[in-house]
Amino acid sequence: MKLINMTLHHQGDAEIAMAKEHGYELDPTPRGVLVGPGQQGLEVASGEIAMILSEALRENAGVLIGGHTGALVKGILKMRRLPKMVIFETNRKRDANGRFEFIPIGMEVVYE
Repeated sequence: MKLINMTLHHQGDAEIAMAKEHGYELDPTPRGVLVGPGQQGLEVASGEIAMILSEALRENAGVLIGGHTGALVKGILKMRRLPKMVIFETNRKRDANGRFEFIPIGMEVVYE
């Protein structure tokens, strides 16, 4: 099965080999989506994610997702019902070490 890389990182030879051992043909090219600032950034990113997921369905492919995102998705898929889910809208800037600082500017309900 083809596996689309929805992470933000290029996958190397070790990851490609491991995927192959599990029956996947992993495309190493990162197709993860960055969320831009504010509500507009969230809307654009969610649309891009939906397009990649739709592509995977059309191609009978799977998607490789990242660590914390993977844990969240796995937890959601175990549920029969979900609670209301809310996110902070944030502006992001890099600190002196290159890590993101998240500055909350609003909140949005993403699931009710």
